[in-house]
Amino acid sequence: MRHQLTIPAADIIPSPEAILAAMGRDNMDVVDPRIQEMATTSAALLGDAIAAKAVIANISSTDFADLYAGAGLNENETPLASIYPHAKQLALFAVTIGPAVTEEVERTIASGDLALGAILDAGASGAAELGADYLARYYQAHFINQESSPAMAVMRYSPGYCGWHVTGQFKLFAYLRPEDAGITLRESALMEPMKSISGVMVAGEKSIHDFTPDYEFCAQCKGRSCRERQNGLSCR
Repeated sequence: MRHQLTIPAADIIPSPEAILAAMGRDNMDVVDPRIQEMATTSAALLGDAIAAKAVIANISSTDFADLYAGAGLNENETPLASIYPHAKQLALFAVTIGPAVTEEVERTIASGDLALGAILDAGASGAAELGADYLARYYQAHFINQESSPAMAVMRYSPGYCGWHVTGQFKLFAYLRPEDAGITLRESALMEPMKSISGVMVAGEKSIHDFTPDYEFCAQCKGRSCRERQNGLSCR
């Protein structure tokens, strides 16, 4: 199965509150009204600029083992290396919110409105994450064999995180071929458009995703969102 879809912009626009929370402003009551207004403006601009597309394709555990090995640059021990062999299903994915959002951020900053540009950029990153979450729900609803495994949870993992070297993108892109959705790869392994996410969807019992973030590379992680994502998993 290889499937391409368009994601409705309305389903992945972060709220002004979510945009500010991502920037460390959790309490709207103590945020300057001008910042609140810029967050609202950013959400509206995102609604006009987002053109989200995604590609997802099933992959066998054997094929993923070769893909995950990449060029041999992964950390010696990683969560995903222990998780994917226990998966019931695996699927590669790539999702983007399109190039217009980055262009709008660049125009805003070039005009001298650095604050609005920073808030808009944070909102764009949030929209890309929501796009990947949307795709995970779509995959779970439409492409998981519920008859053979009635209680599976889906969690996504991406090159560049959790010990999976970013150069893993090269084999991922060669297998998935997301170029027809407008997603390409630079020589640096960064994606175009910039607000894009790729990786693997791992479907299995919820317990297989329960790992302790105490690997050496966890100390360099700024997001530290794995526990929150683990706790938010739901089974179907």
